[in-house]
Formats: sequence, C-alpha cells, structure tokens
Amino acid sequence: MALRTIVQDGDPILKKVCRPVTKFDDRLGTLLDDMKETLLAANGLGLAGPQVGMMRRLFICLDDRDLPEEVPANYEYKFIEFINPEILELSDEQVELYEGCLSFPGHNGAIKRSKHVKVKAQDRHGEWFELEADDMLARCIQHENNHLDGITIMDLAEHFYEDDYPRGKRGLKFMRILFMGTPDIAAESLAALLDAGHEVCAVFTRRDKPVGRKQILTAPPVKQLAVEHGIPVYQPRTLRDGSSDALIQELAPDVIIVVAYGCIIPPQLLHVAKYGCINLHVSLLPKYRGSAPIQWSVLNGDAGTGVTIMQLDEGVDTGDILMVESVDIDPEETSGSLFDRVSAVGAKTLVTALEKIEAGALTPQKQDDTQATKAPPLTKDMAQFDFTQDAAHIHNWVRGMNPWPVAWFTQDGKRIKVLESRLAENPQHAAPGTVLALKPLTIAAENGAVALLTVTPEGGKPMAGTAWAAGRRLKAGDSL
Repeated sequence: MALRTIVQDGDPILKKVCRPVTKFDDRLGTLLDDMKETLLAANGLGLAGPQVGMMRRLFICLDDRDLPEEVPANYEYKFIEFINPEILELSDEQVELYEGCLSFPGHNGAIKRSKHVKVKAQDRHGEWFELEADDMLARCIQHENNHLDGITIMDLAEHFYEDDYPRGKRGLKFMRILFMGTPDIAAESLAALLDAGHEVCAVFTRRDKPVGRKQILTAPPVKQLAVEHGIPVYQPRTLRDGSSDALIQELAPDVIIVVAYGCIIPPQLLHVAKYGCINLHVSLLPKYRGSAPIQWSVLNGDAGTGVTIMQLDEGVDTGDILMVESVDIDPEETSGSLFDRVSAVGAKTLVTALEKIEAGALTPQKQDDTQATKAPPLTKDMAQFDFTQDAAHIHNWVRGMNPWPVAWFTQDGKRIKVLESRLAENPQHAAPGTVLALKPLTIAAENGAVALLTVTPEGGKPMAGTAWAAGRRLKAGDSL
C-alpha cells in the first residue's frame, strides 16, 4: 500500500463528474487499499476517488458502527467500500452540522443532511450490496457521494464557522474556544463563556443516551445548549484513536476548555491550542482527584471545598494549578445542593481565569503530590450503612449519597433508602439500632443518634420516617 496525494482546493478535478467503474481487477484493489492508508494517515472519515485524482465513481468510509468506546493502540479500523453507489433513500429528518473536508483544509461548513440513508453499491469484486446507515456514517456517505458529482462543501454550506465571528471582535477578553464537556456543570460553564462574549468554535461532548423508563434517546446538556446557539457539535466515541486530531487542528482554537467531558484527552491534543487544555475541577487540588470530588467532600464531613482551574497534563487531575476559589459546605447540605453552588462558582471562576490567562496574569503552580487524595466514583453498594457506625458518619453518608445513589440500610432483608437525616442525642447510651423516638424517627448509633426524616422503603415512594415507622408498628425501644 502507498499514500496518495489528496487533491486540494482549486484543482478543477474536484468540480468534475466521475465515470462509472467497469473493471474490477487488481488495480482497483490496489487503489482502494491505498485510499484506506491515505485516509488513516489524514485522520479523516471518508475519501472519494476524485480526491486522489481518480475520476471514477467510488469512495470509502470509516465504519464507526462497532468502534469501541476506547480504541486500543493496535486496533484495526474497518472501512466500507462503495463502488458505483446509488442513493436509494434519504430520510426526511435532517440534521445541520459543520463539516470539514480533506480537500478543503481550514474550512468547516454548516450543511443539512439526512439523518438516515439507504445506499446500493458494488464491492471490489463487483458484487452488489445494500446498506442503511444513520448519523455520522450517513453523513459521510452523502458527503463522499457528492464528490462523485463534483459537489463539495464549498457548494453546499450555508455558512462557515470562520465567518460566524468577526475577527475584529477578538481582543484581550475574547478567546476562540473549543469546549469539551457533557453534563449540567459543563453546560453552566459553557453558558458563562458565551455570556462573557467568548467565541466557541465547536463543542465536543459524549453521545446521546437513552434516559428514563421509556429509554428516550436524549442529548447531553452541553449539546442541547450548543444547538440552541448554533455551535457545531461533535460526538466521537473517543479521542484516543486520533480520528479527531485533524479536525481539532483545523478549528485552530486559542484554548481547549474541558469540564466533565468524560473522555480522556490524549497527549497529542494537550498542546494543539495556544494556551493548551484548561480544566475546571470541583475540588481544591490536589485533594480529591477523580470523578466524584463533591460527593466525597460531603461524605467525609468537610467544612469546605472549592474549584480549581488547572492546566491539563497526561495524568489524572495532576496538572499545574492556575486559579482556585473556595466554597463553604453547610453541615446539612447534600451533594446535590452543593454541586449546584459549586457549578456556579466554577463557571464564574473559569471566565475570570481566561481573562487572566490571556493577560499573562496567572503563574502555574505545581501540585504537591504528597497531599493528593482520591475521589473514586460512587456505587450503589457503597451507599450502605448500619447503625453500629458513628452517627456523624451516617449523617454525612445520607448527605453525600443524595441525590445518587442514596444511602440505605437493611430492615428485614429490605433496603430502606434515607433521603434526609439530622444528628440527634442518645443521652441514655442506648445500643446502636435502638428506636429512641418516633417523632421524628430517631435511631441510636455509635456516639449519638440519627433522626431519619425522609425514607424510601424498597418498592415504595419517599415518605416521612415517622410514617414509615408507623406502618412498621415500631415503638420506642425496638431494635432495627
């Protein structure tokens, strides 16, 4: 196999209509193999015959249907070969996204394409097949098929992202940002950046997922916000395989902002932007490195937490610290309510940090790795407690596991979730698990007691602890 030269903007071959393939021989096989090698080297998704100087009706597309979430280094990519393709069906539902093209580097045009396509084509042996595709593969098929008729993104795009933001607006305050994030906290940061006037050239986020009992396919909050603002959205399975490298380089961001993205940023992307990759982490690093820092600050009964703006490196939350902002924790506050407050502080701090970064007013500080602690993800099993444990620990567990996975204990083999609690006294030093009172339902624990204000019995709905106790005919002195 050999690398072919990709025809670039200005070559008249890109405007010509291709002729059908009539010979299915070894030369055709060599051409297709070379096109695959060329496409891999260029980190593209598709490549058509005219793009390598061959005026024949053929193209190849990367088959992303079974692409693993995290692509291993030795992964063998699959391609679909389309020879003499015929588009049989196009869905009425269309999606507008920004598209790049290997023949037009630096240009990304907003193009509406059908979400679903059905195509008929021949393989390299001349055998006919039919294929149906959705989303990115469907878009790729339509894009490459256009090439065969001399139609390019320059002909189809209504506008290009490079036209959306006048360069004259950019100054000390406004940066060109590539934003990577997924959940609500990331959406709040994205909204703050937009409100501040920054230029968000594109958004990378995780793929849509089924949500709720009806498993309705739902876009992540960042995607929803980006679509509202007409920002191009990309949802690759992973960044590790290099398939997005060329696109990110073409976007030419001043900085890449990462907020709870959910994908690892590979080393080759850390320094693509002028100011590198900047991350918002919701703890005072190096404390609570990991995916659940807010929850663990509550679980451990901390009096405060905060946010850290850091420079991403190849480690997990190990990069140089650029800016921090502290946040107090109320002793009755849940992880959910704290998360909302910290998200707002983080968004504001991120905007301030960007202004200082471009002004050269921030000095990176190395983290003290000897002070690092971990914040691993929570699981349902971790949420269990029992009344032999310290009362303060139980209360913190209830707060920290709210809203998910919700703290629980067992009663007669059933899980009883506890949504709300308060610390209480155990003046008689009753044994752990002893019912001390019913209004509110108060249970003895080690070094005190816990009032169970709101509980959810297994298979039931949330209710007052007192109501649950009444249903169980519990009385003072009983043991749980």
